Amino acid sequence: MLRAARPLPGYLLAMMAALLVAGLGLAAGASRADGAGPTVSLSPIGPAGAKGYFVYNAHAGARVKGQVDVVNTSSARGTVLLYAVDATTGQTTGAVYRSRQQPRRDVGAWTKLPVGRVVLGSHARTRVSFTVRVPRGARGGQHLGAIVAQPLTAARRYGAKSGAHAFHINVQALTVMAVQVNIPTRPVRRMVVAGCRAGGPHDYQTLFIGLGNTGNQFVKGAGSVTVAGSGGRALKHKTFALDTFLPGTTISYPVMLTGTPLRAGHYRASVSLSFNGHRLTRQVPCTISQHSIVQVFGATNAAQITRPGGSSGPSVLVIVLGGIALVGLGFGAAVLLTRRAQQG
Repeated sequence: MLRAARPLPGYLLAMMAALLVAGLGLAAGASRADGAGPTVSLSPIGPAGAKGYFVYNAHAGARVKGQVDVVNTSSARGTVLLYAVDATTGQTTGAVYRSRQQPRRDVGAWTKLPVGRVVLGSHARTRVSFTVRVPRGARGGQHLGAIVAQPLTAARRYGAKSGAHAFHINVQALTVMAVQVNIPTRPVRRMVVAGCRAGGPHDYQTLFIGLGNTGNQFVKGAGSVTVAGSGGRALKHKTFALDTFLPGTTISYPVMLTGTPLRAGHYRASVSLSFNGHRLTRQVPCTISQHSIVQVFGATNAAQITRPGGSSGPSVLVIVLGGIALVGLGFGAAVLLTRRAQQG
């Protein structure tokens, strides 16, 4: 988890972590540990791993077996932890994998490994068998989890400081191999829009759109939101991408508003989703409270934002990827690399 001294939302922290990971040259399927530890990759064995990750078609109550090679691609000897986790949908969509400490109720619970750790010498490899036991009564449709390899080394710390401005982040590199289980059933692709709320960190006015996948298949697509005032005039329009959205998951999708901030008042958000040949449009009310205005812009600037329809107040700042300045920020993170391949 990323923790910040100031109330930055998870999607901004995830973007910062992604920037750092990209800068370190890390990639899914291989992890670069601290200098004292090994560099680890996972390679699927057998036809179930033909896509670069495991895909099993299995009925409820069935048991399937698999094998994965754990490879040390470095000259450093070390111990590697092995465990299974569940997947979920990230706050900006896309499949992400839960941590080792979080409860496992889906593929992570179904996947059993005979060992919890292996010791690898220089450029050594070992083959590990595993079993996926699908419980009777499991929901039909697509499920996702992963096998994780974690070098048993201390997290590596990165940071920067310039005068009073400083930040640091702790990185624990993990290797993730997706495990997808398809339980036969009639495919259902269904999304829901479940409301809208306003908020955001300092100077970033944001609408959080409630989205959920109530079907039984992964979905992908695109979306848009149009915010209108009481008179029906469109005030804001934003588009966004829908990456892999897992069945049975819900998120509060952050839509950052740029330009002139919306004032406190009652609005209507028209949310449109297009996914896998389906289209959904819903109208949902969205109230921006004076409290949220103060939270985002501070009391001094919020005093200028008094009624719906526009403002002479400060413009929302724009994030420039590759150059984010953080004021008084100190946080630690465990970065979990996401899937090797996109699910259709």
